[in-house]
Amino acid sequence: MEDHSGPLIKRSGAFSGKHKRFFLLRSGTLAWYKSQADVGSAPLGAISMQPCQVRSVESSGFVISAPGKDYTLQAEGAAECAAWLVALAAHSKVVPAVDGPVLDVAPPKKPKPAGGGKPSGGGSLLGGMARRAEKKLASKAITSDLGKKLLREYCVDETFDLLEGLRELAALDKTLHAKKGAWLENTILRLAVKVALLFQHQQLSAAEFGQVVANTDQLCLEVIRKYNAMASSEPPHSDPHDEDHRRTVEQVESLQAHLEELLTSFISPKNMDALREVCGFFADAQRLHRFLTEPTFHDQFFSVVKCLGTMYRRHVVEMPRVREGSERSMREGSERSERGERERLSCTKV
Repeated sequence: MEDHSGPLIKRSGAFSGKHKRFFLLRSGTLAWYKSQADVGSAPLGAISMQPCQVRSVESSGFVISAPGKDYTLQAEGAAECAAWLVALAAHSKVVPAVDGPVLDVAPPKKPKPAGGGKPSGGGSLLGGMARRAEKKLASKAITSDLGKKLLREYCVDETFDLLEGLRELAALDKTLHAKKGAWLENTILRLAVKVALLFQHQQLSAAEFGQVVANTDQLCLEVIRKYNAMASSEPPHSDPHDEDHRRTVEQVESLQAHLEELLTSFISPKNMDALREVCGFFADAQRLHRFLTEPTFHDQFFSVVKCLGTMYRRHVVEMPRVREGSERSMREGSERSERGERERLSCTKV
């Protein structure tokens, strides 16, 4: 598949300004830079073309509709616009590689200072100090606008609605500490800021950062699929393709393993334990089954899944309300989940 590149005028929203950027389309991924001279360093942004839709608009322009966000671009003329449309259509059929750099970005250098400490992460003394200062500020002000401002460069607005929804969902679970939901939201934000800072400072390559995004997307889409499958089934509602929720749990565990591998050199043991605890919350098959089936969680869990549907442009079918008299069906579902988890653990020990 041939690369396609050139300057385009970019406008991401109706109220944002127009900026001329240099775009590079390679291996199914569209990346943009401030100028052509910046190709080879971390891009300002990048999207996979596979889940996107492209439509032409007037004045030699076209719109790329990615999950949760539209990108309005304008070429220098009709011929250039037509060439971009052909190239984008071809690259939309390509699955981006995940076993090597997707973009023209060199693998980041991770220096090991004397004494076995953590990498400083800066190209110079001042660069390293600036990155550490940003991380410290982001950690201390994570619930304020500072961390969210950084994340808005990489996340759609619905991401923050989703985190609030998860906090409220956890608050409904009487088996958890009253402040567990707030801790969950803040910890996810803190870890996300760390990932964003590492990518911004080229400590994570575009391919590594893209794989984190891809794994997260797969998990979110799996939750939508599971909810719709259960909503469409006859009572007692179940997922015919994943009754014990093992498939969903495995996706959470896969994301956790990938994050641990990437972040082990950059975050403290305390934060690594927090990462494992967050993933453990979502990898609990019994808790997931309760969220899906118990009346207490019906409205809030539907709100969370509906938010995911908006982000990924997927239709979500609301699950019929569980009647109070269906406790037996819910117990049976919980027992299936618990039995499946015991069988998995016994297999692991063997």
